[in-house]
Amino acid sequence: MLLRGDSVYLDATVFVGSLSEAKDRLSQWRAYSSIGGGFSIGFDPKLIERQAKKQGFYLLKCEYDPEKQKAICAELISNGCRAAQEAEIRFPEQQEEKKQSVRTIGLWHGFVEPLMQIAPVLKNPSFEEEREWRDS
Repeated sequence: MLLRGDSVYLDATVFVGSLSEAKDRLSQWRAYSSIGGGFSIGFDPKLIERQAKKQGFYLLKCEYDPEKQKAICAELISNGCRAAQEAEIRFPEQQEEKKQSVRTIGLWHGFVEPLMQIAPVLKNPSFEEEREWRDS
């Protein structure tokens, strides 16, 4: 069902906001402001985190290390497979067509949703200087 693109699974949207713990990096100014323009705004990290949680968002530090990224992805895949299998075990008497739906729902909740939350924080190591936190 995920591969067929059932509409219930296509309606998911990811919103991302980026913040940096680096206060004043020249690379940030070059990348995100015009010549002679732009400004920097400071926020209380605890306040941002509290507000994000109240609204159902997550504030996560970006991960730039490729090995750690691979480990995160391997865990997501393992959790997704386990969730699909557990969903099927809970409903063993279902017909094969319904079992596929049950597996898909398990895969969605065990893999796709967590992937959508974590994917925005997996960044190329060349951006490590940005030291970003993302709200997604």
